[in-house]
Amino acid sequence: MTLIDARGEPGEGVQRPAERADQIVADLTRADAWPTLRAHLLLLSAQGLDPVHELHEAATIREVDTAGDVASVLDWRLDDSGLRSAGIGPLPWLPGIPEALVDDPQWGPYLAARAARVRDLRDQIAEQVTATAELPSWARQGQGRPSPELLVDVAVWRAAMSVDPADRRPTGPTQLAKAPNRWQTGLNTRLAGNRTPALAEWADVLDRVLVHPRRDPFYPLLAERLCAISRAGLDAPAMVRRALAEGALPDDHNAAALWWRIAGRLAPAVASQVAGDHHLTTAWAERLPELLGPDRESSHLEYKATLRTHQDSGETFKPLESASLKTIAAFMNGREGGTLLIGVSDDGAIHGLDSDYSSRSKQDQDPRDWFQQHLSNIVSTSMGDAAVTNVRAQMLHVDGHDICRVQVYPSGFPVDATVIKQKPGGPKEKVTEFYVRGLNGTKALDVVEKQKYIAQRWPGTPEAS
Repeated sequence: MTLIDARGEPGEGVQRPAERADQIVADLTRADAWPTLRAHLLLLSAQGLDPVHELHEAATIREVDTAGDVASVLDWRLDDSGLRSAGIGPLPWLPGIPEALVDDPQWGPYLAARAARVRDLRDQIAEQVTATAELPSWARQGQGRPSPELLVDVAVWRAAMSVDPADRRPTGPTQLAKAPNRWQTGLNTRLAGNRTPALAEWADVLDRVLVHPRRDPFYPLLAERLCAISRAGLDAPAMVRRALAEGALPDDHNAAALWWRIAGRLAPAVASQVAGDHHLTTAWAERLPELLGPDRESSHLEYKATLRTHQDSGETFKPLESASLKTIAAFMNGREGGTLLIGVSDDGAIHGLDSDYSSRSKQDQDPRDWFQQHLSNIVSTSMGDAAVTNVRAQMLHVDGHDICRVQVYPSGFPVDATVIKQKPGGPKEKVTEFYVRGLNGTKALDVVEKQKYIAQRWPGTPEAS
């Protein structure tokens, strides 16, 4: 028996409270996370609670229409701890045995035996880890040696989550369920610690300017990137000060938000000008029309004349932003990413961002700063804060006009995008879809094709199963 075998659900003899789920939220039982939510409702029932009432309460706290997976959202709402209201079980992220089942003549002994089996497997792994001085491959990446306790905790986690031995990420793919996600985040934070040279250099600064930095999974990556900036000869402390001077950082994912501000100002050609006001130019910028030209769009390059204004009239039309968001999401979901040039017409001509600049509400705000911040905001709103870290925006000045070069890097996880659709004369409709690049541009995949794509692109992730 493996550790995975030992952490399964009770048998099929227990009645599932699914009959009224679709009456509370349409098609809830068809959601990808319904099995997880169903198990949670089962445990609530075993504790003497009314699962239908609890589900209704969770569904009506606030809207769920925009959720990518309604069942996953409701599962999170039902319990702050993520332990399905049953307390901690044999592993820190597994729920315990419901009190009502502990003394049950059938389920009590069965569940107790399974919990004991999990603890036995955990202890076996701990003995194996502590018996050898050799570090596992994930821990041999130029960093200091983790503590024995942390080595054991990560080894147990990797065994329980079936992390591929070849996967160099210490905790493997990101887990989406609440309790495992929180434990994984805690492990990553403990692993980061101050063990890397980058954190040793930047920890004092980042601890002062960020909110709860040790809980932020982007924190160690931000330190590494700041060190890379310094190695490139740029004044990293000055760039941090300038980024902070733009205003307060958001409470959530503020390390990623700080990097977004810094990244928008990076370019080798302006390394000597980082302390002064500038918009970015490059040695090849003046040749951009020649280098691009018509018919240069491809699966990795796309042009948009504007971000949110009509190309001809200059009138603001917010649904136009969805076209850029779809492209950005599709590039993230690809294996190689891609480049979006905003301010360039389909024929390769430089259109510029003047009409977008004119649409900003505060005309006294620097238009380039506004554009980059607005782009960051709409990407975050559409795809989530974690997705923003895959995007770099660079302002270029070409033929007397500003354009924005949006470099999109491949995502380490599937990215859904919430966009606005509107047919001529019809109402606006908000939809959440999964976009990829094809031979003829960007397209949305249906549920079946999405699952096939994810299984090929991110094998081993929860969405791939």
